[in-house]
Amino acid sequence: YFWFRFIHIVSFIKLKFNVAKLRDKWNYWINVDFFVDFLFDLELSKTWYLRGGFGHTSQHLADDAVLSGTIPKNYVKDYGLFHSIHKLAKNKLTLYEGIYYFDNFKIGDSVPLDWSKKIMLQVGGEYQFLKLSTQSFLYTAADVKFRQEFNFGTTQNIQLGYVSQTTTQRKFRFAYNFLSGYEERGNFYHQQTKIHTLGAYFEF
Repeated sequence: YFWFRFIHIVSFIKLKFNVAKLRDKWNYWINVDFFVDFLFDLELSKTWYLRGGFGHTSQHLADDAVLSGTIPKNYVKDYGLFHSIHKLAKNKLTLYEGIYYFDNFKIGDSVPLDWSKKIMLQVGGEYQFLKLSTQSFLYTAADVKFRQEFNFGTTQNIQLGYVSQTTTQRKFRFAYNFLSGYEERGNFYHQQTKIHTLGAYFEF
């Protein structure tokens, strides 16, 4: 039979700020994206656990974008999620697959575009290829999202970065990202993009 136990219950607020190139100039503050997620992990074995939860995001244009003439759109999304996560190769390799269900997903104001009751499928992985110390390493990761609102068109992200951790749950990451496919920033939802970014991430 399968044995299982709850390993932790996590709630966190993730604030995502994106700075992008606009009109051939750099250092514009384009958008501010707010995420609130409540996640629950269920360990089925030492190498396999499930993650479920629900969350909310609202995404907004910053002043620089509005002043340059970009028209802001109201963007709101409420969702549930479920993932299966696998730890392999002595925890150096992580693979995952999952699904998001968007209970409420609207873009616009007076007559909003309504993408509620749609799903997004996600697959990805991370590999720790160089251990620097007992608490730090270099890694590479890749992720693909299949988005029903675009007839399961995709958004891909490739990441290369550094991690320093104090526990398995508390980590600092610094990483380079290459994102391609459909935009994830709410006010640019209808565009396809290829963008290079650097990011700092704090995981608690």
